[in-house]
Amino acid sequence: MKSSLIVLLKNNITTLPLLFESLKQQTEKEFEVILAHDGYSEELENNLKSIKGTMPFQITYLSHNDNCYRREAMLNNAISLSQSDYLIFIEDGTILHHKFIAEHLRLSRYGKVVAARKVPITKELLSEITPQLISQKKIHSHIKYRLLWKGIGNSTSEMHRITNGFLRHFILDDVWQGLSTDNFSLYKEDMMAANGFDERFDVKSEESDFELELRLMQAGVFTKEERRIATLYKVCGEEIKTTSEISSNILEESSKNNLSWTPYGIIKEDLQPQDEE
Repeated sequence: MKSSLIVLLKNNITTLPLLFESLKQQTEKEFEVILAHDGYSEELENNLKSIKGTMPFQITYLSHNDNCYRREAMLNNAISLSQSDYLIFIEDGTILHHKFIAEHLRLSRYGKVVAARKVPITKELLSEITPQLISQKKIHSHIKYRLLWKGIGNSTSEMHRITNGFLRHFILDDVWQGLSTDNFSLYKEDMMAANGFDERFDVKSEESDFELELRLMQAGVFTKEERRIATLYKVCGEEIKTTSEISSNILEESSKNNLSWTPYGIIKEDLQPQDEE
């Protein structure tokens, strides 16, 4: 198995059939799917039981019913259960280009985070996308036509894919926007060097992703923005990132102390003070 696709689920589970169809069309076939649900859906769990055997890839469903925010903990659980050496992260409300996984693997390097971008689509445009359109591998041309020529949503340069390595080197400039769990990947070994996500975060915030990026950088794992490749289409406006005092304090702590490791991550360290003998 070449990669583990970790899908963070929150609210938009209605688009999962389209995501699964786009996964069936991937040119790279050796991958597993781990659904990390920050919440619980009995309907989804029952549906997965009936469709697992019909999918050409392995599906693992993780959830909790605590009625509280546990995004980072669920992502860490997914990392722990992953069976491959390479991790690809996306979120719900997404559909993938048929070369998505193959292109992430092609760009992969030890010590590197592949940070790809998303193509934002509206609910209106989503309503036009069918499993048949995806299975015929016409989704990109359809979305491109609607975005660029019909003015449905905001046009984006991400629709102009550049896959040739020579052209990418000379044409694309880095315009870094910060790490986002919308679409990124790295080797599991590199993620473990930072001990994964910090589970103290209490809201979905930009600080969480940025704090992980800081610790990875301190561990010698650097982010490389890869635009116009590993294309992902995501419904916009479903969830807004916010912030909190806890989030700001965690980021400040990691930045101020140049931390590469969090004791609140995948491996739980003993944080209690030891009695002196």
